[in-house]
Amino acid sequence: MKNFAKFYTVFLIVMIAFALNSCESRKKDKVPGQEGQVVIPKQKTLVPGTKHFVVLLVDVDKIKPGSKPRDFCSFPDKYPYPNDSIENYTTDVLAGDSVVWLGISTSAPYQDSISIDMINHRSGDNVLGPQRGINGKVGGKIKEDAAPGQKEKYAIHFRVFKEGIPPRTYILDPKILVH
Repeated sequence: MKNFAKFYTVFLIVMIAFALNSCESRKKDKVPGQEGQVVIPKQKTLVPGTKHFVVLLVDVDKIKPGSKPRDFCSFPDKYPYPNDSIENYTTDVLAGDSVVWLGISTSAPYQDSISIDMINHRSGDNVLGPQRGINGKVGGKIKEDAAPGQKEKYAIHFRVFKEGIPPRTYILDPKILVH
């Protein structure tokens, strides 16, 4: 019984230490901007074999007849240039990394549904291998032979399901950059 208590105590201390070390805050650099200081997060170090999540945020309430995805879509980590197009959003990857695309409604996440139907190569280097879609998400893997500096422009085909809005497919063209 004493050995179990010692083991449990050591295990608990190790788990607390692990939890405290994994909750490190993001360090930020201050870069001078036109109006004071702009805070830009430091770039993450890429780790081989990482699973990247590309989360497409859709403000369904902004969808109007004839509107384009750039009018109502965004990504959680804003592209660092506020006046730049959403099509310039770039996911940084390494060869062999996995990428999962999923969509979320920012207007009514429990009532509206965003379905990512497919990912297609548009231009540049074709660094993304075959993809598989399931339950409104698409997953794929960066080719093992993808070289640093290769860049692919791809199309996210997605549908919005909301009562009162006729279903239609929208297309958005972000990028992948291999490091």
